[in-house]
Amino acid sequence: MRDASELATLLKQMDGRGYKVYKAITGAWNFPDFTLHVDHAQGGPFAAPTRLRLLLSADVVALPESVYRNPL
Repeated sequence: MRDASELATLLKQMDGRGYKVYKAITGAWNFPDFTLHVDHAQGGPFAAPTRLRLLLSADVVALPESVYRNPL
C-alpha cells in the first residue's frame, strides 16, 4: 500500500497541472493512524467531485463502548 510521503510527493508533482492527472491519487494511502481511500478523483471542473474515505481503527477513534451496542 502506498504511504503518506508518496502521496505528498505525487501531489507536489501534480500542482498546477490539469484535473486529469489527479486520477493517479485514486486508491488507498496508508498514514500512521488511518488509511485514506480516494474512491474517485474529479476529472474536470464540472465533473463529479472527488470522493474520499478515512478508515480508522477503534483504538484511534476511542468511542465509548456504548456506541457499539446500538446497530445503527
